[in-house]
Amino acid sequence: MFGVAVARLEPLSEAEKQRYQAFYCGLCRELKQRYGQLSRVVLSYDLTFLVIFLDSLSEPPQSEGADRCIAHPRRKMPFIQSVNTAYAADLSVALAYHKVLDDVADDATVRAHAAELALRASYEKAQARIPEECAALEACMAQIRQLEANPETPPDACAHVFGRVMGELFAAGARRSTMVASAQGTLLQGASDTQEAGDAREVGASQGVRGAQETQSAKDAWNAHEVQNAPQASSAQSAQEAWGAQWAQPCGAFGNALGRLIYLMDAAVDLSADRRAGSYNPFVALDMDVPRMRQALTVVAADAADAFERLPLVQDAQLMRAVLYAGIWQKFNHVYEERACEGHPQEERLCEGHLSEERSREGHSHET
Repeated sequence: MFGVAVARLEPLSEAEKQRYQAFYCGLCRELKQRYGQLSRVVLSYDLTFLVIFLDSLSEPPQSEGADRCIAHPRRKMPFIQSVNTAYAADLSVALAYHKVLDDVADDATVRAHAAELALRASYEKAQARIPEECAALEACMAQIRQLEANPETPPDACAHVFGRVMGELFAAGARRSTMVASAQGTLLQGASDTQEAGDAREVGASQGVRGAQETQSAKDAWNAHEVQNAPQASSAQSAQEAWGAQWAQPCGAFGNALGRLIYLMDAAVDLSADRRAGSYNPFVALDMDVPRMRQALTVVAADAADAFERLPLVQDAQLMRAVLYAGIWQKFNHVYEERACEGHPQEERLCEGHLSEERSREGHSHET
């Protein structure tokens, strides 16, 4: 569930890498502020992606600074926080707690029980802050456990359930982000910075995607409509909320596709362990080898990329593309390149050609 939606850093500039890390540190800082020092153990780049995504959608005010922390007591680390960082912190706790509950159900080790006890109080706080999202997660995980226990379950059923709840979380985040921004009197900036918009179009063209140009046109059109029809502050707020309502469903569609991809990518990485343990895994049920797994995952990744490029995202689009077009494959490539090098013949084919170009080289610390 975690460690999949992580950017590949090589295509990014140094400034972009620093900004990416600042979002990560901002989420770490938010976790400590909302849930205490211990909660930092649930920090992930996956939820950092959600912050970047929602900030790009609604462009809220961002608090930037630098501060020391328990992981970096001597050096101040830059951070970026916004209203969306708080939402991602709440979801970080909720997702981690349900992952721990899943571990308890699977093997009931002392370690799993201890983790559940450590996170229980934080999860109760998260329930109070995002009750609908927590209820959706509870229903989702219960349904997945039920499906995984049934030998007649279709191979893609669990991925669709997890995709559905991720879609709900992304859509809820889109609505929440724009509502808070409008309450704060923040107008949509669109792409008022023409140089940033030009950079986004250049990135889109270099990767063979049309999304940046279409995104810019959509935001320009919306901003023109807003200027014409919402001259008063209250009308501007209504326009902001309408913007969130308009894009909540497309954000949900993207979250759905990304959720399916994360579930299946995680299953692919755990294939050998699940086969040995006799645990549920859709790729075990389908008896897929590695090339066929990659082919299936590529189809789902294309769905996620297509949904992403339809959204009006300009700010930090290059960071998100570094996740969606390369980073999302890092764990898969790392696992199966290593196994191929150890002499697994059916997996050697995976290393031919594109694998060496996409190998896992994260090159950064996951500490903050």
